[in-house]
Amino acid sequence: AEPLVDAAGPVPGGVRERRVPVGEHESPEVRQSPSRGRCGEEREDEDDAGAALVEVDGVEVSGGGVPLLCAFHKPLGTHSTMRDTRKRTDLSAALDAAPASWRRKLHPVGRLDADTTGLLLFSSRGDLTHRLLHPKRKVEKEYVADCDVPREKHADLAASLRAQLGAGVETAEGLHTADLLEAAPVDGLFRVRLVVTEGKHRMVRRVLHNVGAPVVHLRRERFGRVLLGDLAPGEFTQVHDPAVLHWASSLLRDGGGGSSPDVADFSFETDDRSHDDDDGGSDDGGSDDGG
Repeated sequence: AEPLVDAAGPVPGGVRERRVPVGEHESPEVRQSPSRGRCGEEREDEDDAGAALVEVDGVEVSGGGVPLLCAFHKPLGTHSTMRDTRKRTDLSAALDAAPASWRRKLHPVGRLDADTTGLLLFSSRGDLTHRLLHPKRKVEKEYVADCDVPREKHADLAASLRAQLGAGVETAEGLHTADLLEAAPVDGLFRVRLVVTEGKHRMVRRVLHNVGAPVVHLRRERFGRVLLGDLAPGEFTQVHDPAVLHWASSLLRDGGGGSSPDVADFSFETDDRSHDDDDGGSDDGGSDDGG
């Protein structure tokens, strides 16, 4: 089920925050208790006062009012860094309307290239971010790519693309596979909808270019169980759907390595790499993710 179902309301800076009271979507496994900090100590943060602690299957998913996951529809041209030292458009506006406690704890889950639009998750827990990005978790990411393919080649490419992606496409970053969901002409371009479970620098673009379908527009529409849905470019929302929170809590319960719950092992400042805005997870569970 789509998590992005709550009512929208305008907020400053062209960003829209959409929230639904937690109790509105309660299930027997989702419960609220008075706000408390780790080990039961009182919170000193005034922004957290009176907030509810929400747990799913025993995993805290909204502590002190800070949600476990939020979704942002990254617009075209926005760079996936919270503060861009070169004064380019960055992600800081996404959290402008959020409470101060959210701004302190939420961080982006991976990156999307500046020329890629669509779903970018924010997390308040570094251990969840680690699991979402680590290649061994094989978390699915679904992309829609509009490609520049001559009309006379549409039919042949549509017939062969599934097998090519399934077998793997060789790129400068190695051999990459993808599951094809759709391949069809749309408005003069060739539209490809695919799913990947790993992330490398510009992987989707490289793969499609190497099969003869250079990408013109690329949009991510799903990350794991979280759907972009009807979230408009520039909109920001808390992920509150119980099914999605169950999925996220299952990742947290599934042991293994990872960072502490409060601090992510990822840097989201601008660096000077040529691909500093890509969405593509590195082999060691780094912060990039594949677009």
